[in-house]
Amino acid sequence: IWPSPPDESSLDCLVLVTRNQIMWHCPSGNETSHERTILHRGNPGKFRGAFMGLGSNDENEHKLGGGRRMWLLHSPFRDVDQLLELDTVTGEILQRLVIEECIDGHDAVRVGNDRVFIVDTRH
Repeated sequence: IWPSPPDESSLDCLVLVTRNQIMWHCPSGNETSHERTILHRGNPGKFRGAFMGLGSNDENEHKLGGGRRMWLLHSPFRDVDQLLELDTVTGEILQRLVIEECIDGHDAVRVGNDRVFIVDTRH
């Protein structure tokens, strides 16, 4: 949005998920520049879906570290898909969960606090 709303600052950032990168994209306050910081680069394979959620060491979103975990649907080439737990501050992959019989996933959607739906080519 240009011009920026009065309450927006250069600290307001988006997490962008591309085919093989997760990055912070931060506005600099004008329409032609931005700051981009790559958090994680995946290889081989591609990222297809993402959702925010509690992490492996978070009991609730108000605990230290809460609200900074992103789960990514990762489709490695010729292998079963995985959900990766990413710390959006450090870029570290904290956990890999294999999704049995799911190959070439297209999207992941979180519903409530305890369900995730995965869409893949074969199902």
